[in-house]
Amino acid sequence: MQRTTIMLPRELKIRAASKSRNMGISLGQLIREALQKEIESTEVSNGLQDCFYEDKAIYQGDSPPDFSAEHDEYLYGESHDIR
Repeated sequence: MQRTTIMLPRELKIRAASKSRNMGISLGQLIREALQKEIESTEVSNGLQDCFYEDKAIYQGDSPPDFSAEHDEYLYGESHDIR
């Protein structure tokens, strides 16, 4: 790791220190994680990562046979008939 000095407004430093204590991590770790998250979200919004491929959720189990036709009903509880 490389040591870096940053200037923070007093109120932000107090809030960040409190949050890091509540999370049980150091202030440095909180700042590193927040910075990493910000950089990754910017990369996604700039098209550097495709969020479609980041989704690892897989439904395990039987699905209704009419799911493709009635997906709005299953997902939102209402039918969106466009016919």
